[in-house]
Amino acid sequence: MKQEHDLITEFITQMEPKIKKSIKYTSFQERDDLEQEIKLKMVETVSRGVIKETPGFWEFKQSFE
Repeated sequence: MKQEHDLITEFITQMEPKIKKSIKYTSFQERDDLEQEIKLKMVETVSRGVIKETPGFWEFKQSFE
C-alpha cells in the first residue's frame, strides 16, 4: 500500500506542471475544482492499474497492422 501511495504521489508531482498549464485556459472560478478532479482521476487510474508500460513507436504501429 505504501508503495502504491508513493507511486501515486510521484506521478501527480511529475504531472503538476502540465496540470497547472492546462487549467490556465479555464475560468478562474473553475480552476481549483478542475485541478482536484484531474488529480482524482489520476489516482483512480493508477489505483486500478490501468497505466502500463507505454509501447514504443514500432510496437504501437504494429498493433494497427
